[in-house]
Amino acid sequence: LEKNYCVDTHRVYVTGYSIGGGMAYRVACNLSTQIAGLATVEGAFYTAPDGCHPAHPVPVLEIHGQADRYAPYTGNPTMLMEAVQPYLNSWLGWDQCSSATQIFFQKDDVTGIEWPHCADGSVVAHYIISDGGHTWAGATPEAFLGNTTHTISANVVIWNFFKQFSS
Repeated sequence: LEKNYCVDTHRVYVTGYSIGGGMAYRVACNLSTQIAGLATVEGAFYTAPDGCHPAHPVPVLEIHGQADRYAPYTGNPTMLMEAVQPYLNSWLGWDQCSSATQIFFQKDDVTGIEWPHCADGSVVAHYIISDGGHTWAGATPEAFLGNTTHTISANVVIWNFFKQFSS
């Protein structure tokens, strides 16, 4: 892509939904020097046999509903699917974050928590949707027309997160 198109290599981001969230996570693990940020929605995080070894801190955003039956918030040990908090804890370690958290968003069924004090200006952020299922937040026909009853739109949240960072 860089060869054929005008690509700002300092602003390459990776995102994914469900199993695509797991894939985005693996991309961030293996290509951390080439991406400026990672965002997942309802990510299905499987334990990788070779582990994850990012070469440098990566800003991470995770959006997840606690009522997700397909990528359960608490994981699925039978399928080797990791729970959300251990996934976030791993990134907190790799990004060398302090344990200090702050709630930066609270509305209706959504709470936004972040760990803002990480190495190289990275951040780990998490939106918890207490009654959210396996869906892309705000992904309804009405949402695309700007008429939505959803508390957040994953599209807007992710873009606002990404535009803070360039590698």
